Amino acid sequence: MPRKIAKQVTLSEKQQDADIAYGDWQWHFYKQQGGQPKLVHQLTFPGKQYDDFLLQLLMDNWRPPHAHLLRREAAAHLQSISAWNPTTTACTDREYYTLAALEGFKFRYVADAAVFYNSGLGPQVTRSTPYAKRIDNLKRMFQRFQNRKNATINLEPAHQFLLTQNWELWQPSFSQINMSEEGFWLQHNRS
Repeated sequence: MPRKIAKQVTLSEKQQDADIAYGDWQWHFYKQQGGQPKLVHQLTFPGKQYDDFLLQLLMDNWRPPHAHLLRREAAAHLQSISAWNPTTTACTDREYYTLAALEGFKFRYVADAAVFYNSGLGPQVTRSTPYAKRIDNLKRMFQRFQNRKNATINLEPAHQFLLTQNWELWQPSFSQINMSEEGFWLQHNRS
């Protein structure tokens, strides 16, 4: 949206504790009709300031990566711990920002600093990743979060609780039998 970055920079200049500025986002779903993309559905996710952004991330309150703006110091630190992990083939942005929160970076909400997240205009990494591979990525990411929690100070009991859960609970009991642009088809595995 117009002036999105300027609004985030202004907040960061006024609030020196703002390591990462984030805003609202809209998810736009497109479908090809007559060789042209047509917007068929839109979801709006208004933001707000969360006192505990780490808890939001651990509960999967996700925002697309371009909704954020980082200070150079935060980006350099995250680079030094390889927060953007090239071996993570889907949900890399979720891993990156959760590690940022585990490192203690402060997230600040910027009203009207909105972005669009478009689906259906071309190939997307997450959508093109088989569901079982997504689950495997999430499991490895969660293990990485568990390993980083020891380097993090002042975790709240809710964080500790979520970070000590066993990811085996989420082991899928189904198989992916098909995948297309519209979605995944799963079949329940019967015991």
